[in-house]
Amino acid sequence: MRGSFFTFRVSQSGMHTARANLAVVAHNQANAGIHGFSRQVTVQSANPAINLRNGRGMFGTGSAVHNVKQIRDQFIDRRFWNQSGVYGQFAVKNTQLSLLEAIFNDLNDSNVLGGFKDFFSRLQSLSESSHEPTFRLNVIRAGESLSELVRSNAQQLHNQQRDVNSEIRAVVTEINSLGNQISILNQQIHQFELFGSNANDLRDQRALLIDRLSEFVNVEVQERDFSHASGLENDRRLTISINGYDFVNHFSHHALEVVARTPDQRRNESDVDGLYDIRFTSGAPFNIYSRNLRGTLRGLIDIRDGNGTQPTKVRVELFPVPAPGANPAPSAEVIQWLTNNPHLLPTTAALGDPTTWPRFINAQPWEISFNPATFDPEANPPQQLWQIGDAVPVGFPGIRAVETSVYKGIPFYMNRLNNLVRVFANAMNDGVDAQGNQIPGMHPGGHRAGFGLQGQTGNDFFNWADRDGNTVGGFLGNTHLLNALNFTINSELVRYPELMGASSSPLAGESNNDIILGFIRVGDYPSLFREGNLLDFIIATAGHLGISAQQAIRFRGNYNEMLAATQNQRASISDVCVNEELMNMTRFTQLFQNNARMIATMNEVYDTLINRLGVG
Repeated sequence: MRGSFFTFRVSQSGMHTARANLAVVAHNQANAGIHGFSRQVTVQSANPAINLRNGRGMFGTGSAVHNVKQIRDQFIDRRFWNQSGVYGQFAVKNTQLSLLEAIFNDLNDSNVLGGFKDFFSRLQSLSESSHEPTFRLNVIRAGESLSELVRSNAQQLHNQQRDVNSEIRAVVTEINSLGNQISILNQQIHQFELFGSNANDLRDQRALLIDRLSEFVNVEVQERDFSHASGLENDRRLTISINGYDFVNHFSHHALEVVARTPDQRRNESDVDGLYDIRFTSGAPFNIYSRNLRGTLRGLIDIRDGNGTQPTKVRVELFPVPAPGANPAPSAEVIQWLTNNPHLLPTTAALGDPTTWPRFINAQPWEISFNPATFDPEANPPQQLWQIGDAVPVGFPGIRAVETSVYKGIPFYMNRLNNLVRVFANAMNDGVDAQGNQIPGMHPGGHRAGFGLQGQTGNDFFNWADRDGNTVGGFLGNTHLLNALNFTINSELVRYPELMGASSSPLAGESNNDIILGFIRVGDYPSLFREGNLLDFIIATAGHLGISAQQAIRFRGNYNEMLAATQNQRASISDVCVNEELMNMTRFTQLFQNNARMIATMNEVYDTLINRLGVG
């Protein structure tokens, strides 16, 4: 009786196959239009056939559904993740550069540039009426207003840098959250699939999380089959690397953390305190300045830390740390290194006299900025044969390299403001341009060499204020201590306008205004800055920002279109087509009905054979 009900079982398998396909169609239709859902299909095949009694043929035994798989293209997924990282990088740059443009629009006539114009206009009025105290006071008030405008712009830059720093912390938190969710899904998927099934819906959830992660940081995703090694039926394990570092390894998640920099760890001169570096919670490093880093994280790092040059900082540290106020001699190795690289020293510093080294103040390290392009490795081999970010060469204590972003971010524009006020203050105080050359038409020595109404001399027109707001008199060769955040007019001039050195002679009094006439020439002097005059410098600064902003807009637009094209291609493969599912539903319904009809037909055959044949 092996074959008595054989046909029933064959048709029954067809009905089960059709019903399983209808269940998958129902699931697809129920999730049509849901973001991230991938169309599913059954994996089915014919059942093993059996031999005929004479051994010269085989009977088919029907069909069976072995699994249900999702339709995805891993190549398209990887392309999407790569494009998503670049899009995220330039999207955040576009947003942040727009905020920078809002700040630097204040350099136009309505703000800083207007402040300069008003200042020079008051100087012109004073030159025509130098005997009037009101005009002298107007110039001082215009200078005071100008310094306030510059400080306001600089403070806005500081506030934006602080905000971007907070965003970096939020992005790291989000990256960690996504990594943790992915590791949990890895466990669920692994447990479900160990015996051969496919956790399609869980895999869709995981893919959505990876999509999101790829916008924050560049990802590399790899799934490997360990079935042969472990002896399990379906032992597949997924790993994710971010920026080249192991982040999710199957069930384990290596979280990131932010670590606030100490004041002596600043990457740039005017950085706010407490900017975050990133590392793994295990203590392993995470290179935020890697050329391969992409995503929102890269965009925020570039905006926060980018100084527009190559990694440029070398830190010279004293061993042992001296007492506050002390000025000990540097180590012999440092002296030798600086001897071989004299271009690293400020022009006002004497190599053998550390008291002239500007950063040897209150035991703070001295940081030298330089361009590695001019850094000659042949100058002192083998010590100089090392790259930025490498370990300090053996036997070369006291010097280490500090890396930063080369993008033109907030530090770049802060440096532009610093340069603006330093050159302008030097021009007013000493009568020299950015190269230290005497400005034609200015009295040698500038305001410092000028004389007030009672014959006073030696006063700066512009100064810098300490953290307590106290004006510090005289640069004493340390112009770098002045910056856009502490730029201010000499408070003594505000209190005593008669101290303003308008005269080039101690005996001329009100009848001589040579210093004022020289001041007027500063605004139009064509070689005040490397870019030209004061207006040229401001326009060049705005030009740098405009170019970067346009680049961010173009890249964001281009990669948005690429993402849309890739997403459309992904949708054409993975998304549910309602019309196609409707046709499948009709097809599988017909198959179910056909198999049911076959069973009904065979029922009639057996009824005739068993109940009717031979009756009567």
